[in-house]
Amino acid sequence: MYKYILSLLVAASIVTVSTAQITPKAKKLTKKEVKGVAIKSTTPTVKGVAVKSTVPVVKATGTNGVTALPVKSTPIATPAMNPATAVKPVMDATSAGFDSGISFEKEIHDYGTIEQDADGNCEFKFYNKGTEPIVISNAVGSCGCTVPTPPKEPIAPGQSNVIKVKYDTHNKIGAINKQITVTIKSAVDPAKVQTKILKITGNVLKKPQEPSLEKPAQGPMEK
Repeated sequence: MYKYILSLLVAASIVTVSTAQITPKAKKLTKKEVKGVAIKSTTPTVKGVAVKSTVPVVKATGTNGVTALPVKSTPIATPAMNPATAVKPVMDATSAGFDSGISFEKEIHDYGTIEQDADGNCEFKFYNKGTEPIVISNAVGSCGCTVPTPPKEPIAPGQSNVIKVKYDTHNKIGAINKQITVTIKSAVDPAKVQTKILKITGNVLKKPQEPSLEKPAQGPMEK
């Protein structure tokens, strides 16, 4: 009886050892073993946020015939840009609408109907109603026949000055319709710039020819 029981135990041990040798345990593949294995991955979304990476799933088996396990990875979420906190470009003083405080008594001077060679000078008086001194850095006419002369010194708040303009009434006959572009800068911060447009209008008539003072030549007197 003892020999019979002993033989059964030996047989059971042999079967257990054989099963363990036949059925290998699943193990994780190393980087070398996973190389060349096709991996299929999807790109899920997290309610409005794009996920850059996900958990890849191994479709095939490794080189040693063992089923590969999923490779774990941590998803990296990219937050959506908030328009309220987005960086905005810095605008310079000109595009921001700098107001120099300059105020002209008139922005259009009408010569009316004048004759050729008449006085083509006029003035545009202005005031500095701002809070800082200003400088007329430039004044340009739209034609060579229109020559503006701005003041060179700064104009303090509360002060006034004039821009002189001369129109060529000798060579320009007909309608007057010219512009003067005035550039105003802050005397404290020259980056602050403002532009104003002044105009001159009118009409120049050609001067009539004066009668000749010379006496007409007379023929020989008859006897």
